[in-house]
Amino acid sequence: MATRAEVVAQIEQRLARAGVRQAASQCVQIALAASTRDPKELLEYMCSEKMLLRTGLDVKKCAITTNEFGVLFGPDTKIMRDANLEKLIKLPEFLSGQHRLEKALRCTIFEQSGETAWKQSSGRASAYVAMHIVDCESAISAVLGGFVHADSRRLGELVEQMEDDETVDVMVLGRVIVSLSDAMCAKVNC
Repeated sequence: MATRAEVVAQIEQRLARAGVRQAASQCVQIALAASTRDPKELLEYMCSEKMLLRTGLDVKKCAITTNEFGVLFGPDTKIMRDANLEKLIKLPEFLSGQHRLEKALRCTIFEQSGETAWKQSSGRASAYVAMHIVDCESAISAVLGGFVHADSRRLGELVEQMEDDETVDVMVLGRVIVSLSDAMCAKVNC
């Protein structure tokens, strides 16, 4: 299994091949944003238009994999406490999404590994990001250390509702991605 530093290096190399030359934390941010269901809008919020136009970013090639996501943000991962992240998870917009996700994952977060990860602010923030990733079930499993399939229908309905209602708060999601990436990279000295 790769270390976090190795995964960050892989992401940096992959983005460099795509023409993106940024700091490690920013590469992780771009890879996370590229893996979401609506990467264009999120990347436009998070990145300069000049960088996006210059690189012609191919989001499929830049997206983080489930395995990488698990190594960086999984249940055994220790992430530095981050004041920005602590503030973000108290925002009403974040809490609303967290509450809906908690209801959808009621069986998963009752399991020991899921409960332990969910109690950590970085675990809840990582699960919030995972909820927006294309393969959210696998991403949530990677974050919480497993997934109880009884939650699958509820999670699918939540994702469908978000897509139908267009209830994704791009600014909050972008800020959570930035804070998680910064905190994780601070821990591995990226």
